[in-house]
Amino acid sequence: MAGSLEGFVGRFGAGKTLLMTWRAYKAQGNYDELWSNYTLVPEFFPKVELHKFTTGDEFFAMIRNALDRVDGRPGGIRRLLVIDEIHSLFDARAWAQLPLEALTPLSQLRKAGLTILYTSQHESQVEKRIRNYTNFMWLCRSWGRDFNILRDAPLVFWATAYDNFEFRRPGAEKLGSVVFRVSKKKARLYDTFEVVERMSMEGLGTNALGPDSG
Repeated sequence: MAGSLEGFVGRFGAGKTLLMTWRAYKAQGNYDELWSNYTLVPEFFPKVELHKFTTGDEFFAMIRNALDRVDGRPGGIRRLLVIDEIHSLFDARAWAQLPLEALTPLSQLRKAGLTILYTSQHESQVEKRIRNYTNFMWLCRSWGRDFNILRDAPLVFWATAYDNFEFRRPGAEKLGSVVFRVSKKKARLYDTFEVVERMSMEGLGTNALGPDSG
């Protein structure tokens, strides 16, 4: 997981955000900072420093910070970034307006100390450059209903991981799978009813790389 870019796709209610957040919860001890565009509950993440970005400027400031320490030497701040509904962060058209250099950290995640997880209902909603940098794609599904734990929550979730470039191809090799039931603890890791809002791209075409870019 460390230094990778992973996507979680599936229909509404398939457990994408739940699985992504659970993986972040289990891996928190391996990182110094955990960044998200949705609200994580601090009491469940005591081993890592939580940050929430709500604007495009904050997002790219973090990316620039990671880029600044890419110097070929080990160490530095280890960051885990979880993005819910990445297509709502910026749509594919908006991402395409960014200069190529703005996404450079995605090709150097290990050196930049970054691990990125994201969700989307379908991979086609994700900007092409993001998809090409993605290492693994998780196809998420759910079955049944449990009205006692979380309002009308699916009873069982399962997800299968594939190589990004083999994803959805007939006979694609499965790289891993997970099956789990929703629980009160999992349901409390984050605000399940929070609406992820689209971020403004205003000014980011020139500011994405910082004041010294260009």
